[in-house]
Amino acid sequence: MKKLTIEKLISAVNIAKYLDTDRLADIGQLVCENFKKDKDSRKAWEDRYEDAMKLALQVAETKNFPWERSSNVKYPLLTLASIQFASRVDLFNGPDIVKVRVNGYDPKGTKTDRALRIQKHMSYQLTDQMPDWEDGNDKMFHALPIVGTMFKKTYFDPVLGVIVVILFGLNIWFSTIGRNR
Repeated sequence: MKKLTIEKLISAVNIAKYLDTDRLADIGQLVCENFKKDKDSRKAWEDRYEDAMKLALQVAETKNFPWERSSNVKYPLLTLASIQFASRVDLFNGPDIVKVRVNGYDPKGTKTDRALRIQKHMSYQLTDQMPDWEDGNDKMFHALPIVGTMFKKTYFDPVLGVIVVILFGLNIWFSTIGRNR
């Protein structure tokens, strides 16, 4: 097997074809073990999340306390709070969604010009090339007050040839994403 270079791995769409089956099996086992650890560590959070979503969605359940089939009225307090929160959040107002800042000395303004071009292009990508971007934000802002922590990962998928957006929540006990991989 030839020695792999970082340049080759970075430019590869799928690095699995460069790895032997034993290495792929080791990686697969490590991923599965760490996924299980993560899943187990967030069990209490997932239980609270599930209960909160049942309340917010006003799921009808049979209540048997203090007597069988007792009244189970659910006031839509969480749902109303979530809607109110989402209606007040206005983080992405206007066509310039992406904001940039130039660091360092820029006497001729070349860094600033480049930064503004990048800002304009990235804002265009979000608003014009990603039809689900605004709906995804809307969903995120409705779920955020119930879930507590939401993140949005945006990246270009070279296999699909499109920009992909994933909404996800994290265990609330994470101090930073970088230290909790």
